[in-house]
Amino acid sequence: MPKHEKVFVLTGSANRDPDQWTDPDRYDIRRVAVGHMGFGSGIHVGAGMMVVRLEAEAILRALARRVDRLELASPPTFRSRAALRRAFATQPIKVTRK
Repeated sequence: MPKHEKVFVLTGSANRDPDQWTDPDRYDIRRVAVGHMGFGSGIHVGAGMMVVRLEAEAILRALARRVDRLELASPPTFRSRAALRRAFATQPIKVTRK
C-alpha cells in the first residue's frame, strides 16, 4: 500500500468473514463473538461498549422472564441505503408469552 494512501474499513464486512465466522449471515445468540469488530478493537475500542453490553444483558434477562418463545414472523428486509453496514429496515418477530 503506498504511503499516505487512504483506507476505508467496512467493519460490517469484517463481522461477516466466512474464514472467521461459521455461517456469518445467520444470527446465532450462542456464537462466541471473540474478534467481533462492532465496537472497534484494541486501543480503538468504543467507550460505550461496556454500557451497551450491560444494557443488552438487562433487556435480555427481562425479556427471558416474560417471553416463552421468539420466532421470525417473516424474513427481514434491509435498508436500501445502508452505506457503511447492513441494517434492517424491518424484522417482524412473533412473541409467545409465558
